[in-house]
Amino acid sequence: MTNRSILRCLVVGVVSAAALFASAGVASATIDYRERGPLTDTDQHPNICGWPATFSDSGQYQLIVQETTAGTLHVNYRDILHGSLTFSDSTEVPASLRGVTWQDRNVEVSVFNADISGDRQVVLERHTSFEGPFKGLLTTATFVVDPSGTVTVDRALSVGDVDCSTFL
Repeated sequence: MTNRSILRCLVVGVVSAAALFASAGVASATIDYRERGPLTDTDQHPNICGWPATFSDSGQYQLIVQETTAGTLHVNYRDILHGSLTFSDSTEVPASLRGVTWQDRNVEVSVFNADISGDRQVVLERHTSFEGPFKGLLTTATFVVDPSGTVTVDRALSVGDVDCSTFL
């Protein structure tokens, strides 16, 4: 099974190479690459409320890299993971949740589009998930890089009904 961080490095590498080609104005060969497979992710990081937890998930990923005849590079990465998160026994976690395990589900989508001539690059990140009682969490961010390298955030949105105070 493949680890999510390895795939993220692959996606970042492809996007970086594409940006280099685009900024250098280098014409690239036609690209058509597809990969999919099993994925595992076990990582310690804060949950939606910021409390330390261990996430143990498994699922599937898909990576598609294509260059169109019009000179646009398109990279699409998606993973779907199901599993659990177990809260730390540390004092940072409310006593009612120490050692407690919740179910979780995550769908992460990253889309990168670039005009190979270097006119514009767009990255869309979308992450939907649920953690225990918190359902319908959604984070979306769109970044645009202009030819001079200036990065702007077109839109960032976070939706979901999260009330962490109920566990304090």
